[in-house]
Amino acid sequence: MKANALIAASLLAFTLAGCASTPKPKHHPAPVPDQVRPVRPVPPPIVTRPPSADWRNMPRSAGDWSWSREGQTSIARYGRLFSIACSLPDRGIALMLASPATSSQPMVITATSTRGTLSAEPESGQLIARLPAGDPLIDAMAFSRGRFMVEAGTAAPLYLPSWPEISRVAEDCR
Repeated sequence: MKANALIAASLLAFTLAGCASTPKPKHHPAPVPDQVRPVRPVPPPIVTRPPSADWRNMPRSAGDWSWSREGQTSIARYGRLFSIACSLPDRGIALMLASPATSSQPMVITATSTRGTLSAEPESGQLIARLPAGDPLIDAMAFSRGRFMVEAGTAAPLYLPSWPEISRVAEDCR
């Protein structure tokens, strides 16, 4: 019986020994040198730019159009800033921009369908550009989608609405 007890104790010891886990050595991975690590591309910085100033989106210049006939002249005035006048006897149109300019300067008219540069001469506190009544620039100003722009010299651009007064002057002149 002693032999049986010894065999049972031995079997029990082997069984328990098989169940016991052997501690594994702690293993830390070796550090990977920087040149071997995968490098993620850095995205380019987002560059924000201010929106470009589109003349068609600018608020219109302060003022309103008015039309009148003064002797042999049909004239549309946008406040004291800008005027379009037709001399009925010679059928010529003058674009007049209030300006302290003392020398000739280009006057640039930008409408939806076209852009025209005219030579403007200083006269009585204004820059005056002259053109024939049939010039397509007049129609472009009258029929521009909502507004047109007038620029000359260093003055701030004017953003003027395309109202019927412009067409009235053009029709009177034709």
